[in-house]
Amino acid sequence: MNPGTHSAKYLVDLMKKKKKKRKRSISRYTGSQAKPQNRTAVQTISLCMIVKNEEKFLPGCLESVQNLVDEIVIVDTGSTDKTQDIARKFDAKLYNFKWRNDFAEARNYALERCSSSWILYLDADERLPEKYHTLLREQISLNDAEALYLKVYSSVSGILGNVPHIQAYPRLFRKIPGAQFEGKIHEQITPSLKRLNARFKYVDATIEHLGYAQDDYVLKQKIERNLALLADQIQKEPRNAYAHFQMGQTLLLNQKIEEGKLYLLKALNFHSLPSNLTSTALLMLANEYFKDEDYDIALGHIEKAIQLSPRQRLGYFLQSECYAKQHHWKEAIEALQKVQQYSDTPFSDISIEKTFDAYLLSQRMGLYWFHLGNHSRAMESFWDYFRQARSVRFSFLEKWVHAWQELGSPAEEANKIIGYFRNKPDAFDEEIAAAKMLAGVAEKVQQSESMADYLKFCLNKNPHDATSLYYLGNIALERNDVTTAVNYYQKALQIEQNVWEIYYNYAVTQIKLMDFAAAIRTLEKAVQRFPEKEPTVKRLITGLYAKLGIYDKVMENLSESIEAG
Repeated sequence: MNPGTHSAKYLVDLMKKKKKKRKRSISRYTGSQAKPQNRTAVQTISLCMIVKNEEKFLPGCLESVQNLVDEIVIVDTGSTDKTQDIARKFDAKLYNFKWRNDFAEARNYALERCSSSWILYLDADERLPEKYHTLLREQISLNDAEALYLKVYSSVSGILGNVPHIQAYPRLFRKIPGAQFEGKIHEQITPSLKRLNARFKYVDATIEHLGYAQDDYVLKQKIERNLALLADQIQKEPRNAYAHFQMGQTLLLNQKIEEGKLYLLKALNFHSLPSNLTSTALLMLANEYFKDEDYDIALGHIEKAIQLSPRQRLGYFLQSECYAKQHHWKEAIEALQKVQQYSDTPFSDISIEKTFDAYLLSQRMGLYWFHLGNHSRAMESFWDYFRQARSVRFSFLEKWVHAWQELGSPAEEANKIIGYFRNKPDAFDEEIAAAKMLAGVAEKVQQSESMADYLKFCLNKNPHDATSLYYLGNIALERNDVTTAVNYYQKALQIEQNVWEIYYNYAVTQIKLMDFAAAIRTLEKAVQRFPEKEPTVKRLITGLYAKLGIYDKVMENLSESIEAG
């Protein structure tokens, strides 16, 4: 089988499998071991944790749930810091457990020591905000599920990238005989709950995960640990598709790309992954092909993932990126519109979902409309981008200005944007260039006050900016504030002597101040640098000599002009 494709039969089988699972997921389970509990019984919650050297994170975790849970059960696997002292401060039931490189074993040891009717399991680097506590208490009292899927929102940095992701796990489940964690690494409670015919439910509550937003050294250590545990698990369970899936994605994070792709393909070829993991594996492969610029192969994987899991964001976003690389702008826009359609969906059909800031979608949308020549739609999307982004790229302001000019430079659009950025041109990555461009837009629609503010911003950043000094001089001159104009032009000439317009306007201000002799000196310096301007300068100087009553100079200049032609 080609590594970039899968047979039609394979995809059909997956679709059938998905339909069966969907039917099962919405039925009321009546398995003998997961019988609905007495609705009126008091429902209690145990926080179930395993920890090691978590003094940095543990206080925040326990504080976030201390008003939700009825007991805290913490199993320590060998801490040498203040972790146990912190646990005692929160009245936790504390147990020591010898670590044997098996997360499920440690989790189950903790699970056995919980006495409540419901189990909430968290890691120390997670928090469950108080705003969700009432909702969760209500949900466990409804008697319509034995396991509640919650969202886990992970901020990421460094080698993991910069786009946060969301995963859904049954983090709150009823304590049922036979329910246990499985897997030496990336342990799961879901398989045992499904065997017990537990009823599952999605609840729109979010656990905040901080552990991926750490420096690369810490993350690399975790990756190496996980790889070793996964290798051991795969050796003992060579047909464990989930372990192969986790090995594949972990190898990708470790930049062992080809090896990671092979493990993902093996996981797919076992035909036993649920549809959400199958789709995620396909998208991981697609992302690698995208990075290798194999856009057609990437799109093939994406299309299969979308067929299996249509309600998602990641696949559509990656699809739009592929289409954009191929300059298929219309298709790229349609894919982005799908991302926007599912942007507020709490739970998607894939196992690892990404969150895309609205500004990023608006930025991309504006770019694609721009390439299609639809300048009105491009400006509309860029405007959304400007308002949504914390830091704005100057290159997109350039495109906005180009689109604005193509539409005839409508004043209402200009007033909107120059007003928005007037007090914050530093929002741009190239702030001086952006301020000058916005000053130019302001000049075109005769907004001299705004133009002056942008130019003063440039001067504040760079006092030796002759261009800003020159234009500020022009604004002052237009207002007939001649003294201020002279000051700006003088400073501009001290910095830049190779611009004719500065000399000329400086001379004009001197004339307005009736300082004709100074104006003559300025114009004589100008003609030395710009000999091509000599006829114009001669006429001006001649007029100034006449104002001064120096008629011999007037006659001399007139004679030279006659001789010149």
